[in-house]
Amino acid sequence: MSSENKGSISLLGSSTTHDRNLAVACALELIKADLNSTASHVGNRLDKHMSELSRYADKIETALNKK
Repeated sequence: MSSENKGSISLLGSSTTHDRNLAVACALELIKADLNSTASHVGNRLDKHMSELSRYADKIETALNKK
């Protein structure tokens, strides 16, 4: 690995930060899939999902860390 790559890896942060970012990204993909599944009441569902985003990410993060 070049020193150039080593520097960029250190900018990624801890594995905890990476796990959280991955969990949030997964939660957003699930929200997107739900919103795309039907056109009715998208605004209301989006608001509900966004208020629950942290909880969704917590559950996904917990699942990712189970061994």
